[in-house]
Amino acid sequence: RPKAGRGAVNSIIEELVDAEPEGVFPSYAALVECLRVRHKRRSMIFLFTDLNDVQLAQDLARVLPLVSRRHVVVVISLRDMLFDTIATGEARTRNDVYRVLAARSLVSERDARARELVKHGVQVLEGDAQQLTMDVINRYLSVKMRQLV
Repeated sequence: RPKAGRGAVNSIIEELVDAEPEGVFPSYAALVECLRVRHKRRSMIFLFTDLNDVQLAQDLARVLPLVSRRHVVVVISLRDMLFDTIATGEARTRNDVYRVLAARSLVSERDARARELVKHGVQVLEGDAQQLTMDVINRYLSVKMRQLV
């Protein structure tokens, strides 16, 4: 159950220390149902996922609007900076042209998925691995400062 204070963070860390990764396809519908049943009060929800995966992003866009009216939902995704670098790079050879066009297509699709979530009231936070931690903390502080929760 949600708790306030520093002890709550320590409890989460203790639970995660022994966690083992498991390759499963997430059920966002099950997550939404759990939130609707167990969390009646307005909450801030941080969802770490991969917006590069088309199926995951489509599932999110389908179910998150059901909870984004009641809760502040922030989807957090690592941005693959290699795609961005290639998409904005030069194309000197035929292979470079194909590589740049493919990267631009992937970046464009990912950005479209993020815009779709925002359109449904979901906040989207993307960044590289080095900056994302600070971005998440700043987003949390911003939401709290604006008293959205």
